[in-house]
Amino acid sequence: MDTVNIYRLSFVSCLVMAMPCAMAVEFNLNVLDKSMRDRIDISLLKEKGVIAPGEYFVSVAVNNNKISNGQKINWQKKG
Repeated sequence: MDTVNIYRLSFVSCLVMAMPCAMAVEFNLNVLDKSMRDRIDISLLKEKGVIAPGEYFVSVAVNNNKISNGQKINWQKKG
């Protein structure tokens, strides 16, 4: 392989690795019973990284040192 091809391959590899991930989030409705499909709001599942509203128990750690254990928080949808 000549030098130009190596540089070209390296450049293309860097572009592919640096490309931001923009994949769609999909949810298969077939996992729900037909009777449940109309009663469940799955709109939150459309966006990646969204946390469903509700009560959660969390532990807080800083530098692997646990400073809080089992705190209950109420996560609410903004808006």
